[in-house]
Amino acid sequence: MVADSMLSLYRRTDGKSPYWWLKFVVPESLQAQLGTLKRVSTGQTDKTLARQAALLKVAEWCAPLLASGPPTGAQPERQSEDEPLEPALRTVVLSHELIEELCRARREATMWSAEDDLNGVSFDGLEHEIKGETGNASSADGFASEKHEDAARGDLPPGVVKNATFSDHFIEWAPRLRSVIERGRNSTEFDDVADEAVEFAAVLGYHVRTDDPALVAFVRSLAIADLRAYKAVKAVREGESSEADGFAAVAPAAGSHRLSYLLLQWRANRSRHLRPETAELYASRFRVFIEYLHDIPSRIVTRTHVTRFLEEKVYSGELTEKTANGGYLPALRSVFGYARSVELIDQNPTEGISKPKLSKAERDQQQNRRLPFSTAQLNVLFASAWYAAAAHDVGHSAAAVGHARYWVPLLQLFQNLRPEEACQLEVTDVAVIDGVQALRVEEVLEPVDRDDGHRPLKRLKSVKSAASQRWLPVHQTLLDLDWVEFVSARQAQSEKGWLFPELPRGKNNSDAFGKRFNDFLHKRLQLADVVQYGLRHTWEDERRRAQAHAASTGGAWPPGMYFAIAGRATTEDEEGSAAHYGQGYDLEDMKFFLDQLQFKGVIWPARWSEWVKLYGPLGRDARVRRTAATG
Repeated sequence: MVADSMLSLYRRTDGKSPYWWLKFVVPESLQAQLGTLKRVSTGQTDKTLARQAALLKVAEWCAPLLASGPPTGAQPERQSEDEPLEPALRTVVLSHELIEELCRARREATMWSAEDDLNGVSFDGLEHEIKGETGNASSADGFASEKHEDAARGDLPPGVVKNATFSDHFIEWAPRLRSVIERGRNSTEFDDVADEAVEFAAVLGYHVRTDDPALVAFVRSLAIADLRAYKAVKAVREGESSEADGFAAVAPAAGSHRLSYLLLQWRANRSRHLRPETAELYASRFRVFIEYLHDIPSRIVTRTHVTRFLEEKVYSGELTEKTANGGYLPALRSVFGYARSVELIDQNPTEGISKPKLSKAERDQQQNRRLPFSTAQLNVLFASAWYAAAAHDVGHSAAAVGHARYWVPLLQLFQNLRPEEACQLEVTDVAVIDGVQALRVEEVLEPVDRDDGHRPLKRLKSVKSAASQRWLPVHQTLLDLDWVEFVSARQAQSEKGWLFPELPRGKNNSDAFGKRFNDFLHKRLQLADVVQYGLRHTWEDERRRAQAHAASTGGAWPPGMYFAIAGRATTEDEEGSAAHYGQGYDLEDMKFFLDQLQFKGVIWPARWSEWVKLYGPLGRDARVRRTAATG
């Protein structure tokens, strides 16, 4: 029951402990005994040893829950020869997988018994064998209600159906099952159906406790399985489908499809009422969830997975509370809600979610991670080894050996690009449009010959939202630093491909660069209060200064211009309903306002053509050749 998705290792950000800490999200079925969440130090600084210690700690927590066997050497109590032997039942804790197993067995049992009845297989003469010489056998689990009579006397539970009484049986039980499915424990029929569910589990050798936290989910799932099987049998008997359709091809269990299939169905049938950009935003956020869980079957997804996903995104600082709870969670709820309404899944894993919340100290610390750079800090960066030293003086990572070292921070500062947007640029993302040098930000999915809808397409390039996909003009300062010359050099090497091919590609194209750049800021430059993403915040402050200056001189920015340049989610706050009409601003108009961001007081690095001769890959190759020639 304890999957990797329920365990996580992390280091404390307050610096109070050098060890790895364990966070254990307790499965729902164990929360009555263990609580909902456990955190503890592993006492290990090595992550491999820490994981071993974490698993031992979880085993220690769960050990009391395991049913202990009889003492060694103890002899089982001898049963009277006159008493029939009863099968030993194994007490179990209901898990999602076990519930699915029991429901699948229930559907098959119902269909098999109905098929035997239709083919003339008779139960006559079995009563004596079932009752035995001493009378009726007692209930196997000890939990079943005494009001349910033995199957041999004719009062069969749902799932064991006699041909002669099928219609009456269906008429009696179908409404009861629907009541339990719709109302759960609040249904007046719940106790009867629960007794049947516990009895059926006992037939398969499982002792289900009536105080199990997942009992309600088990009873509802079994009721759904019964009702589906009844409908299939009824259709066969009434000639509405063939025997193969009814008996050999029972409808697949809800939740057997993978997460990507739920998204495919949602996009095809439920996203029509949404604006295209909103539908795309929801879809992109659900794809992030799929990537997190690796597109597992939807029946396996629980509230624990959703809660863990949101918590990791928030606690790691990747998402703010507002974005996770007000953006990602509604997207998940929309897709899972639709899947539940059309019975692609039996339970919506987003119901009853506890939203992740940061403490005030954590929230303040997270916000401080994205402080803007001051003018002095920018001057320290541009005068440092990052821009004025050979690659080996900066490090041996991919971020140091190519042209990304020079351009990515500048692209973020002048173009307001997110780290991922800057690192994933391709040669074809640079063009001249109506005489204006421009950049393109877009999402690109892995090309396939045929999209079967059963697996998520790999994202080669990603964006935060549909509004982030845009063309924007290149800032004049970048042009002054030889941007066009750099692009021409790359185009001469290849007409396609990455603009910065030295960067490794993976789930996120910016991970390697961001890690090396932030390490350099913190360890080499001792700029502990800023990170790579702070360059976008620096742009935002400079934009505010430019807008304030423009307003004071009567040249205020037009409504929606800022959103168009920054790739924000909506311009509706400034433009009203007009934001949804037309194609937006021309690049020439956008460039006029973008170039108003001057960053006064900042001393820029050497132009790229000079930098690459001294410190870049070309300069390194030239030095190697000179050394070889003189040697």
